[in-house]
Amino acid sequence: QNGAKRENIRVAAYSSICMHWLPTIVQQFRWAFPDVSVDIRMGSVEEMYRWLQEDKVDLSFASRQDRGRYDWVPLWDDPLLAILPMDYPAEGLERFPVAKVMKDYPKLITCMAPSKTFNLAGLAFSNIIIRDPGLRARFKDRDKLFGMVNPMSLTAAKAAYDKGGSWLEGGNALFVGNAAGYIRLNLAMPRSVIRTGLERIRDAVRAYRG
Repeated sequence: QNGAKRENIRVAAYSSICMHWLPTIVQQFRWAFPDVSVDIRMGSVEEMYRWLQEDKVDLSFASRQDRGRYDWVPLWDDPLLAILPMDYPAEGLERFPVAKVMKDYPKLITCMAPSKTFNLAGLAFSNIIIRDPGLRARFKDRDKLFGMVNPMSLTAAKAAYDKGGSWLEGGNALFVGNAAGYIRLNLAMPRSVIRTGLERIRDAVRAYRG
């Protein structure tokens, strides 16, 4: 006011964010900073990154991508959900691989680790399926340890996938039954050793409280 230069912030966002997030955010911002105007651009993720690169916007509301060097502030974590036909053969499963419903999507990447799936610590082995040849080449060029696998880990991973169904079901039942109100810790030792350690901790706490 009174001849002072009016400040301006240039913002880019997806159409969904422009419709559902920004009206409230901009309204609260204008109440706090009435002398600052807000210009909003709506575009795709490719456009928003290009606008940032070309200095046409000051900030973007977008999903994080492996492009350029930018400062990021996480605002929201959205679960990925699939809306399927009623007769889709989901086989009664609550979770299933995205690859089963996106069979023709070329840029789908599937990451798996038997050490996580089967709760087998110390395997130091994981596998990744990359459909797109270009993305696969970029990954191989970036990950210099690609293809370096401990033979014992590979054998153990194959055995887990081939023979570990009952182990997986038992582990899942145990985790689900004990999940409420507890923190999960991966301990690479027999259950008997863990039980003995917990009993010693319990006895020590009782003796201290004494």
